[in-house]
Amino acid sequence: MRLPPAWKVKREIRRIRDKATRAASNFYERPLRFMHGRWLKKAARPLSGNIALGSKVAVFVLFQPKGVAKSIFMTCDHLVSQGYSPFVLSNSVLSVEDRKELLARSALLLERPNFGYDFGAYQDGIRLLGRLGHTPDRLILMNDSTWFPLRANDISIVRMEALRHPFTGIVFKSEPQIKLGCDHVESHFLLFDKLAQNSHEFKDFWKNYLMTSSRFKTIQLGEKGISNAMLKAGFTSQGLVSQSLLLDRLADEPFEGLKKILLEARFDLNDLHQESLELLSVASDTDSWRQKVLDHVRNVIQMPGTALSTTFIFFSMSKMGLGFTKKSNEDIFHKTRIKVLELESRGDIEPFLDDVRSEMRATVENWKSSR
Repeated sequence: MRLPPAWKVKREIRRIRDKATRAASNFYERPLRFMHGRWLKKAARPLSGNIALGSKVAVFVLFQPKGVAKSIFMTCDHLVSQGYSPFVLSNSVLSVEDRKELLARSALLLERPNFGYDFGAYQDGIRLLGRLGHTPDRLILMNDSTWFPLRANDISIVRMEALRHPFTGIVFKSEPQIKLGCDHVESHFLLFDKLAQNSHEFKDFWKNYLMTSSRFKTIQLGEKGISNAMLKAGFTSQGLVSQSLLLDRLADEPFEGLKKILLEARFDLNDLHQESLELLSVASDTDSWRQKVLDHVRNVIQMPGTALSTTFIFFSMSKMGLGFTKKSNEDIFHKTRIKVLELESRGDIEPFLDDVRSEMRATVENWKSSR
């Protein structure tokens, strides 16, 4: 009997662990939330940094317990260059030197207890901005779970602002109609204008959100919850990258482009990989072959997983301007990083910032040595 892929086994182990954590959290998280609320009200005092608190604010959440990576400082610099005042919230204790470097690049800096993942810190940041009476014209909520930007000339934020959507982000993720599946904007980067921030749905969401250290609950109630709230408010967006946008762009690809997409696709399921190879073996510049490719891609991206930032990472980066790579420690993302570094070294995608490349390579080497 063929064993399932290692990433599937690890995902199942994580699912079981998260389920146990969820059950236990029902008993102990209420007092934790109460104590955290008291801390936020009575003791939380953000430090003032060197950047003025302006009309555009980025709440940037970090968890860097081993020391702040150089790419984090570059992210702050990029936000400032785009006109945003970083409000950095660290879910781990900072060293004196890291604190100094972050203050030089931020308007506000707060070290908080490691409770509630990114959405707990997002909530604290929004509450503290409210305490200051500051509602920015544009608000970014982002975390350090991705390398962003990959390049100094990245225009992702400019493109999102140009959409003029009250609520948007980088990736709009369509999930299959499975239990708890829900279309949503990936929460590692969200953008709200003042109209969205002033909506009852936005205010009620953050007023009523119950921060939790359950990863599952954070995704369901936080990441999917905020998208649902914005959809109920009438704000819709496909972000910069989505499955439907990918299919639209793919329909205009010439024959050689379609072949390149299949060649560079990175599959974790052997049957899908085999189907791709079979299509390549009979490639022809005909309408029938083109339709088969489009049907194949549509089938792949409708399956559970993160095909936009893993399977079709080449197309997303080279044709749709995807400007990040995920840092997740799952095998599927390590393999994606290997692919991305390979594409960069061949010149198939634009070169990365030096620190981003070196950090990415280091994670890959550590993963290889631990296998």
